[in-house]
Amino acid sequence: MARFYGPVGISQQVEEPADSGIWVEQVIELNFFGDINRNARRSENQDQANDSVVLENTISIVVDHSAIEQLLYDIRYVVWVGKRWKVDSVEIQPPRLLLRLGSVYNGITPPTP
Repeated sequence: MARFYGPVGISQQVEEPADSGIWVEQVIELNFFGDINRNARRSENQDQANDSVVLENTISIVVDHSAIEQLLYDIRYVVWVGKRWKVDSVEIQPPRLLLRLGSVYNGITPPTP
């Protein structure tokens, strides 16, 4: 079983500007340790000129017990081999979360410094 250490994109709701009543989604990246339980890929052709690559990886990350419920609904992506991959589903197996990856993530990312 291969080891994993890398960033996971976590979504947060922040009020911007302060005291405005306007809430926007902001993504931060936190690093987690874990294991690669499954490492596979497939191609999808959806009437496009080029096939889309879809991962079928399962990454098991170790999470603090008190953070499981907080992170469960806020995980958006995992950085794997230099790209951001969308998390299709999250399964709870305390003290771990099993993240099933899918297609390339094209959503909100943290600002680059």
